[in-house]
Amino acid sequence: MPLGTRHIITGMLRRRQIGESVQLDGGMLRLTRPGNVVELDDGDFWIVEVGLLTLLRHRNRRVVVEGVRCGFNELNVERLFRA
Repeated sequence: MPLGTRHIITGMLRRRQIGESVQLDGGMLRLTRPGNVVELDDGDFWIVEVGLLTLLRHRNRRVVVEGVRCGFNELNVERLFRA
C-alpha cells in the first residue's frame, strides 16, 4: 500500500510503552517508543497519534479510525469515534 492512501479501520485503541511487544502475524514486534495503537481483529495494528483527551475517552474501547497512511503502519487520524 503506498503512502497517502486513505484507510478506515476498526479495532481496540490502546496505549503502548517503550519496549512493549505487540503481536504481529506469526511473530512479535517491539515498539521503540511509546505510542497509541489500534489493534485490529486479525492481529495487525496501526500506530495513530491522538490527543490526550481523545485517548482518555476512548482508550481500551473499540473505535473506528479514518485517516491517511503516513508510514509503514502509521495513520494520520482525520476522524475517530466509537464503534
